[in-house]
Amino acid sequence: MGAQELIAQAVETEFQVLLDQYKDVRLLDGRKAVVRNGFLPSRTVQTGIGDVEVKVPKVRDRHFR
Repeated sequence: MGAQELIAQAVETEFQVLLDQYKDVRLLDGRKAVVRNGFLPSRTVQTGIGDVEVKVPKVRDRHFR
């Protein structure tokens, strides 16, 4: 597994932990209040072996709509 895959897996795991923290929070109409909403633009992360492009997931918090 390469650096890009390791970083992507770590980011996805952290993101899933965040979503799991809010999995039971619902809006008045029953929809989940915090949901995945695509990806932010790719970012470059500097590592010891060089630059790595990473896609960062985007979250939507619908509490304040």
